[in-house]
Amino acid sequence: MSRRLPHIDSLIVFEAVARHQNFARAADEVALTQSAVCRQVGRLEDFLGQPLFNRVRRRLVLTDAGVTYAQQVRESLQRLERDTLGVMSLKAAASNLLLAVPPTISTRWLIPRLPDFSLRHPGILVNLSMRLGPFDLADSLFDGAVHFGPSAWPGAINEFLFGEQLLPMCAPSLLGGAKRLAPSDLGRFQLLHQPAREGAWPRWFEQAGVVVATATKGPRYDMSSMLIEAAIAGMGIALVPRIFVLKDLAAGRLIVPCDVTLESEHGFYIVHAESKRPSQAFLSFQQWLLDCAASLNNHSRPAARCKR
Repeated sequence: MSRRLPHIDSLIVFEAVARHQNFARAADEVALTQSAVCRQVGRLEDFLGQPLFNRVRRRLVLTDAGVTYAQQVRESLQRLERDTLGVMSLKAAASNLLLAVPPTISTRWLIPRLPDFSLRHPGILVNLSMRLGPFDLADSLFDGAVHFGPSAWPGAINEFLFGEQLLPMCAPSLLGGAKRLAPSDLGRFQLLHQPAREGAWPRWFEQAGVVVATATKGPRYDMSSMLIEAAIAGMGIALVPRIFVLKDLAAGRLIVPCDVTLESEHGFYIVHAESKRPSQAFLSFQQWLLDCAASLNNHSRPAARCKR
């Protein structure tokens, strides 16, 4: 590995020079002489086999390769610092938990409930890191993960939390004073979509017993949080999991114009590596999460459905 990687000192120096585009200011930052900084950059350019800077009228200008490499090195150094601090914090207390979580369920459902967990388990520190899909839990620092999808996570033990119920949601202003719509009326509005739930609107209309030609048309938003904000902003009607918008419904930012519910074939799970014995801290968190999930109305498992 060391033969294919430059020394980290050279990378730190290069990142500083690239940011300042000045040897002297970079030298002050990294506490080296200007000549030492020049040597470090020269060694890195020799290692890479191409120049990273052009000298233009006594000014440093990054080459095209230098611009790309500087951004990559900066992100890598930031990630390495973050990971190092994470490991240091895990060492500081035996009751630290590191959990991988999808973004929207964590911000809109899990995090608002964490104060209750802290009150019940004051000695356990919960750390969350965003992950969007399954990975090798056994070969990671994570104690476990909250997972959305089918129950199968390779090499993991899955505990079902709750299913997903999708309901039409929109801003009250979009309906112009109307409170309720018939399923067929929804086709008169712009429909908002999420690629991860592609085909949800056609299935919803099929379940409602109507045919709408515009069921697949409309803007698409990668994340549920973006979809929800677009609905709140009055951009159209979105199919949204009810658990994501409980506060928005209570505050009147969103309403349900038609109460036909689409049960997703996917669900939410708490998982841990099959090959690793879970810590007592994880088991406490898992039980607390299962208790929270049991209080929801959609605790039934998702039904088997046709693939999208």
